[in-house]
Amino acid sequence: MTRLANRLSQIDASLPNLIRRRARMLFERTAPMLLGASAVTLFGVVGVAAIPLFVACLASGNRYLIVYAGIGALLVVANLKLARRLGRRTLQQLLKDQQTAGLVARLEVANRELALANQHLETLVVVDALTGAFNRRAFDLTASREWSRAMREQIPLSLLLLDVDHFKAFNDRYGHQAGDACLQDIVAAVQSAVRRPGDVVARYGGEEFGIILPQTELDGALHVARRMLQAVAVRALIHDGCPLGHVTVSIGATCLIPSPHSNLDALIGLADAALYLAKRDGRNCVRAAQPVPAIEAGAAMSAIHARF
Repeated sequence: MTRLANRLSQIDASLPNLIRRRARMLFERTAPMLLGASAVTLFGVVGVAAIPLFVACLASGNRYLIVYAGIGALLVVANLKLARRLGRRTLQQLLKDQQTAGLVARLEVANRELALANQHLETLVVVDALTGAFNRRAFDLTASREWSRAMREQIPLSLLLLDVDHFKAFNDRYGHQAGDACLQDIVAAVQSAVRRPGDVVARYGGEEFGIILPQTELDGALHVARRMLQAVAVRALIHDGCPLGHVTVSIGATCLIPSPHSNLDALIGLADAALYLAKRDGRNCVRAAQPVPAIEAGAAMSAIHARF
């Protein structure tokens, strides 16, 4: 029994927590059976050793000794049978618990693999496969969540819409593979300009990207947008169809503190209008648009020019 306890202690130190608990339960369930079987077996062995004594009692012709010898023989036989039965049950229980421990171990491995697979699927659901930026679904979810938070806390929420200038001409001249590589470079440049963990860069559609900047005033959003223009210019991606000879981007910026008279669509609409202004003013620049305070719910806007 001591050797068995030591062996189970060694197993206990090497198994994971879940299997360790199972091994401990196994020991607690089988130890009494092993002790009982050992005790019965010991009694049977002692009884077998006393057989010469029983024979002597039978040969003595004494009636009391003969009865004693008969009772002793019956007890020995009964204990040997009981020891065999207990030993068989103990072995069956050990095998059953060993199989259960193996199933538990396999289940634990399968659960870990399933968790990793689910994590990978969650990533695929919100990440754009081409650029590695967040996708449109992630943009919509994040924008809605941040709008609700800004409404609740009455803090500013800024949005940038960025579009790659003359991208169709780039695809026509250099091919779609080069266009894909261009978008990947643009995303890398944009992400290098966004430095806060809470800021989100997402592919809004085609060659257009949305950048959500929570708790950011318009001046801060314009500063981030200028950094993006600089990061793209530094890369100097060749584009003969662009007036400057390299890839450029146009950015529209806006900022709102949510109110009962505004909504998320208004924020996106303002950023889109600002992007239109940037395209109209020659591209490769930043433009900002804000609602007129008196008629915030309407379409009228005052434009803030911030050409880079």
